[in-house]
Amino acid sequence: MLVAAALSALVPLWFLALAFALGYVVYRDAAARGSSRPLVWGVGSLLTNGLAALLYLLVRSDIGTRDRGTTTPEWALLAFVFGSLAAWLVAATVAPPDPITQALYATGAAVVAVPLAGLLARVRAGRPGGTER
Repeated sequence: MLVAAALSALVPLWFLALAFALGYVVYRDAAARGSSRPLVWGVGSLLTNGLAALLYLLVRSDIGTRDRGTTTPEWALLAFVFGSLAAWLVAATVAPPDPITQALYATGAAVVAVPLAGLLARVRAGRPGGTER
């Protein structure tokens, strides 16, 4: 029962952190590409639960290329965002349709998915450290 109470308090914080991380990463990418409205993209991603981020993915190549590389905090936040989304997708697919059980499954899956997403980000960066400092 204590675990259920703790998860009831932490899951909304997890989703809030996920929304802010996505908004920040979109903002930083838009700013690095020279967008005239990076703050609009970032806040829009935060307020629309990622719908603006999906739209940004469609138009970001038209904005331009990044004038600087992706930083370590950006890679870490991207790993958190994609790892968390993967964890919740696994939980929604595998767990029974009970919110507490899904939160337990998602927490367990996140322990694996977030570090795996970080590892994949490093490999994608094509550098041994995988990040720019």
